[in-house]
Amino acid sequence: MNSASTAAAGPYIFDTNSERFAADVLERSRSALVAVDFWAAWCGPCRALTPILEQLVQHYGGRVHLARVDVDANPELSARFGIRSIPDVRLFKDGKPVDGFVGVHPVARIKAIIEKHLPKPTDPELERAHDLLQSGDAVRAAAILRPLIERDPDNSAARIDLAEAMARQGNVAATEDLLSALPPGESSNRLAEPIRARLHFLKHAPPAREVDALRRRVDGGDGILTDVHSLAAHEVLNGNAQRALDLLLGIMQKDRKFEDDLGRRSLLQAFSLLGEADDRVKQSRRRMAGLLH
Repeated sequence: MNSASTAAAGPYIFDTNSERFAADVLERSRSALVAVDFWAAWCGPCRALTPILEQLVQHYGGRVHLARVDVDANPELSARFGIRSIPDVRLFKDGKPVDGFVGVHPVARIKAIIEKHLPKPTDPELERAHDLLQSGDAVRAAAILRPLIERDPDNSAARIDLAEAMARQGNVAATEDLLSALPPGESSNRLAEPIRARLHFLKHAPPAREVDALRRRVDGGDGILTDVHSLAAHEVLNGNAQRALDLLLGIMQKDRKFEDDLGRRSLLQAFSLLGEADDRVKQSRRRMAGLLH
């Protein structure tokens, strides 16, 4: 692409090289998504991709910039990013590469790759709902998230937060439906792990009317291991994490074969729910390791 066509394409499409790459791409990517197109004048597919990229940059109106690198003139940049076949497009955000693709693809596929890394117009609402979840207000969070998902059904982050809101309200069926509806690439999202852990304990927790009697049996030494596990599930869901961890460690100590090592499996779920940074998790992991060896 010559300088005239670069100028005609607008301020968001430009050529760059090794000397300018840090300013043109890395610094610029802190305020906009930058696509870097590694190309060459002799490359037919590169020429086919150029108008597609230009149309998309113009479509996004400044939210996406396009930097073009002639691989013949900049072999050190090609080597730095491991370019082996062209066209090769790398996306940069916040000063680092985050995605990319090789070859010519339909506009819809390239848009899907780009839009994974662009802020969505619903993000302020999602942030508000997330803050409500963190403060314990699952009902108000869900009230924001439901219409948000209706308007933006592909918003996996909103679905995960709504699943957490449903789990915090004890709605097992709705939580499972939301998690099962996540796209394949998102179903194993680490953000969903604590929600699955909460589901585990919801399925084992006793009805509220039975908690007092259950606690008396366990504290009095009359409870069977099923009672101990049910009480642990209740305690972890109601913020009594240390009590729950102690009960589960007690199950491990008494009978590793109970319900296919349910004490250990539930401990791992509790760790996921509380987070590895929690000091109680660190201490309980050490105690669990002592029981395993």
